[in-house]
Amino acid sequence: MYLFSFFIFPILVLYYLSIAIKNTEQLNYIKERMLVPIFSFVLAIIVCGIDAFFVFESSYFGENILLYSLRYWFSLIIVPSLFYFFYILFSKDSWVDRVNTYFIFIVPFYAVYMPFKIMSYNSDSFFIAFIKPILCVSCVYIIFFEIKNIYECVINKSYKVVLFGILLLVESLFPFFIEAMWFYSYNFFIWFVLSIIYVLYVATKTRRFSPEYWLNELKRVFKTK
Repeated sequence: MYLFSFFIFPILVLYYLSIAIKNTEQLNYIKERMLVPIFSFVLAIIVCGIDAFFVFESSYFGENILLYSLRYWFSLIIVPSLFYFFYILFSKDSWVDRVNTYFIFIVPFYAVYMPFKIMSYNSDSFFIAFIKPILCVSCVYIIFFEIKNIYECVINKSYKVVLFGILLLVESLFPFFIEAMWFYSYNFFIWFVLSIIYVLYVATKTRRFSPEYWLNELKRVFKTK
């Protein structure tokens, strides 16, 4: 049941590399920063080890749906984001490169961290085994998208930085609101449909669902002109 959570982020890495191979500039960019994903992967192993042996998290059994959402949002989103934050603080790259390395830093981290957290649920439910990993991947995409928007607003001194900050908060928290609905035994139809809506929303907003995008992907896969 947990195999999907183990493979979803490595598959994402392979997909990203398959695109980079076709782009010399992007491939060179990754080669120059190979230490970033390696460091992130090793860091995740250390964090999970510390979490397993020295941190004792008790399950939340309260009835407040917002508190449940915030608790697991902090664990699965804020904790990895803090490590990325410390990385960009101490990195000597340009700020553009620090922002752009979010993806190659966070995905290897989640490749270890997310399966570890999912196994801690001790649940073989359909939501935990399949829906939660998909929501997590979607969340990573939308966070990366909004971080770039926030950076551009800061550079251009735009007031929209506040708007994108609020969007980042809401969009990253929403998957855990869906999870809370599952946890509190809301109707299957409600949280399942909301999960689909969220994934489609992220795919559309990040241009992963446009006809042009998939047409280009098909051309790339089948090498058509």
